[in-house]
Amino acid sequence: MSDPINISGLLPRHIAIAMDGNGRWAQQRNQSRTAGHRMGVEAARDIILFSRAIGIEVLTLYTFSMENWGRDAREVAVILDELLPQALSENCDDFNRLGIRLEILGEKELLSERTQRVIYEVCTATQANTGLIVNIAVSYSGRLEILKAVRRVIEALEQGQITRTDLDETLFAKYLDSGHLPFPDLYIRCGGVNRLSNFMLWQMAYTEIVALDTLWPDFRPEHLREAIRIYQKQPRKFGLVPNDHQEQFHNVR
Repeated sequence: MSDPINISGLLPRHIAIAMDGNGRWAQQRNQSRTAGHRMGVEAARDIILFSRAIGIEVLTLYTFSMENWGRDAREVAVILDELLPQALSENCDDFNRLGIRLEILGEKELLSERTQRVIYEVCTATQANTGLIVNIAVSYSGRLEILKAVRRVIEALEQGQITRTDLDETLFAKYLDSGHLPFPDLYIRCGGVNRLSNFMLWQMAYTEIVALDTLWPDFRPEHLREAIRIYQKQPRKFGLVPNDHQEQFHNVR
């Protein structure tokens, strides 16, 4: 029997996953939507541990978008005021034991004071870890991230920190909230949906996208393995034509 952890071939440095389908999973079982979100937390933990075991550098989990604020207030409260802080607190010791660093991407100031406090505590406690980066996208908008970067660029220009001729795509990307991270190599969209949903719009210009019908609570390491296999079969040319000695170009950010 093959090693369940070992995956041959070049791994993506950065995997992003839209954890979609929690509510539908629960409704199919005549349960409340919040029950689906609770199961989704367990799936997330399994995928974090598996990603760390196989050597992924960055795992971004799209947890809650800016648009999701328009959902039922009770459902929002369960996700942001109960499940998120509880999951972070309960896993902080394991993150440190395994060398996992937590980062948060999104408008944290919109979250409750308690959730903000837990985020700060766990991010601070794990900031020195040098293993897998778990990047939780919560209260996040790709358009807003770009807009904020534009504002930072304008401020840098006004303060003379950069000039108009300095500005190119590489420099602009550094002003994104996630500008210190490599762009996602692989984006997995769960739940039978084929859209970006306002997620990392600048960063995913050349990301390989794998859409799965699997609802997030049913997502297991074998689904991640299959998505990685699909990714590995796609030559990453970034608009170029590889020569005979260069079958694949790779993300260098």
